Amino acid sequence: MEVYMQTENKFLSPALIRKGLIITLIIGLFTMGGLIISSTTADTWHSLLRIHPKNILIMLGVVVLSWLVEGLRVKTIAHLLGEKISFPDTLRINLASIFSGNITPLNSGTIPTQVYLLHQQGISIGKATAIVTIRLTFTSLLLVIGGPLLLFIFRGKILEEIGLSSIAGLVDYILLLALLFSAFLVFLLLRPNKGEHLIRGLFQLKLSKKLLGSKAESFCQRTISEVKEFHTCLGIVFREKTLSVFFVLLLTVCSWISTLSVAPAV
Repeated sequence: MEVYMQTENKFLSPALIRKGLIITLIIGLFTMGGLIISSTTADTWHSLLRIHPKNILIMLGVVVLSWLVEGLRVKTIAHLLGEKISFPDTLRINLASIFSGNITPLNSGTIPTQVYLLHQQGISIGKATAIVTIRLTFTSLLLVIGGPLLLFIFRGKILEEIGLSSIAGLVDYILLLALLFSAFLVFLLLRPNKGEHLIRGLFQLKLSKKLLGSKAESFCQRTISEVKEFHTCLGIVFREKTLSVFFVLLLTVCSWISTLSVAPAV
């Protein structure tokens, strides 16, 4: 173990990390500069100059607020798992994770960076992974439930703005199916025992067997196992730290609201 840690420290020394960040930053700046030069026109710059300084300050304030909320959310989740980490550290880790995600394809660098930096704060790899997983789970639940719901509520205005009012009926059916699917996922999470036969039914469909082939049964068992494990862990957390869980849910909502408020601020 000591040899492993020495090897890890050797390959991940602060000097090497700084060098990698500098190289990545330079590449990112050149790439961003090239994209700006090739895609902007005089009208683009004219529009940017028309943005009121007050709106820029509001936008920056909203961005900073989203960082603070997300940092508090990670700190609260860590507290749920019995880990103590300072708010400045969570904020620094989140900013580093955002940076690594923005410079890697499909934000693939976000999760490994967050897990690694949490581990550097003395949190075990398992708990660091659990913190990130719980954070992503709450975010995904909000997206799965809130996304279709908001689209359904504001569908008329959205379709009118993009000139697709003629297909409003079709969109209604699609959004209704999305809402039903969201309700189904929540049902599976809250009632895994009752949802088990539904999962088996889905994997028994001809389409599922055709797509997954011989792996359909293993995927089915894995899905059931993951749902049960998540439900068990969530149940323990809810029973022991109910208020903290609801606080995390509230912070998740606030995080999305602050993020979505950036565009209107412009």
